[in-house]
Amino acid sequence: MKNLSVFLILLLTLSGCYNGDEPKQLLWKDLPVGSSPEYVLQAIDGSKRIDHPADCAGEGHEDLVRKVGLLIANVEFNVVFEFKDNGLVGVCIYPNIHDFQIPNDGVFEDIKNGFIAKYGQPVTEDKDGLGLYGVNYQASWQLPPKALIKLWYIRSSLDEGKGSLGILYYLPEIENNI
Repeated sequence: MKNLSVFLILLLTLSGCYNGDEPKQLLWKDLPVGSSPEYVLQAIDGSKRIDHPADCAGEGHEDLVRKVGLLIANVEFNVVFEFKDNGLVGVCIYPNIHDFQIPNDGVFEDIKNGFIAKYGQPVTEDKDGLGLYGVNYQASWQLPPKALIKLWYIRSSLDEGKGSLGILYYLPEIENNI
């Protein structure tokens, strides 16, 4: 059996299908972790370099590229690409409208159901009563080999049926810096 395994690895290596390296970690829109700002600018239509930090910047990170006007479930979102040492480490997606003005819980449900359809059930899920800024729902999905996608939703206490949400694509080791 050992000889068969060695033979298969050798065969895959020679055919170019396996190089012994760990698979590249991909984030939103299949952007590889470590991508340069220039790569992201070329890969994402409508993205632009920004010269001021966005509100997603984690400690020691820079937000150098942004895309405005991404349409998800009929709501406009901003996408901010977070870099550390000129390499992509995370992607933050948030509404392009004032906080707590997402039209209804249906937008959140559409996004959540889309993640479930693509990635399966969440690996973590917390509902109602989280202390973090009054978050009503938070879930994470695994993005192989080790990145996570985090979705959270906060219902407005003032306006029934409205709320705010955000989506993060990131590596677990930077979670405390986002």
